[in-house]
Formats: sequence, structure tokens, C-alpha cells
Amino acid sequence: MLLGGVPTGVFWDTVDCKISDDRSVAEVTQNIKKKLTEVGIDGTDVVSIRAYGDDDDDGKDHDFNSAGVSFTHSPAGERDARHDQIFSDVFSWVKENPAPANLVLFMDMGDPTDEFESIVIYLLMKSNYRYLLGLELP
Repeated sequence: MLLGGVPTGVFWDTVDCKISDDRSVAEVTQNIKKKLTEVGIDGTDVVSIRAYGDDDDDGKDHDFNSAGVSFTHSPAGERDARHDQIFSDVFSWVKENPAPANLVLFMDMGDPTDEFESIVIYLLMKSNYRYLLGLELP
């Protein structure tokens, strides 16, 4: 369960968790915040959303900045490089937001024994962070 009244960092791999053709970045961002509200993160909590991927890969003009989403460009075929960047940014965010805090990851970490997932979960649990892994966008 996520905690209310504490910072929440959302890290979203837009290649692994694509936006459907009938939705915009603004709609997905609103839905993410709505779902967070449903689990106890209210509108006064600090929620930062960072997205990673190729903003030109599907021909849609996604306006991440106007939706309040920080976007880092990474070619769609560069999964390891993209995940390395997410990993680095997660730990930078953790340093800036001491526990208690929440971390939400929208990405496919691959094999459940994948080192990336194991390291992230171990460090977050050890440090009293709450986390949520999602493979589908709300």
C-alpha cells in the first residue's frame, strides 16, 4: 500500500507501456494521478512524473511538458540504455526524497529474476520506501 502525505515519484517507460492511439499524454497523466488518489495519494502530495522513450516512435505528437511530465528521449530499440537511465534517475530521486516516500514504476522489467528489478525492490524495501510496479497504464 502506498502512503499519503509523502512525495511520490512516477517513472514511466513509454516504450514498454505505450499510450493507446485514442489517448493523449494529458489523459494518461490525469488517469495516473486519479489512480494514485484512489490508493491514498491526494492532490496536495508532491507527485513527479518522468517518462522515458522515443517521442516520435508512433507518429503522435505527445506533449509531455504541457502535461507536467519530464521526458527523456531514448530510442525504442535501446531498452538497456533506457532502463539504465531510469535506474539512475530512480536513485537520484530517492536521494532527493528521503523515506517515507512512494515510487511507482510503469515498465516491463522483463524476467522476474532480472537484476534491475531485484536491486530496485531490495533497496527500496530496505530504505522504507513503498513501491508499485505497473505494466498497464490507467
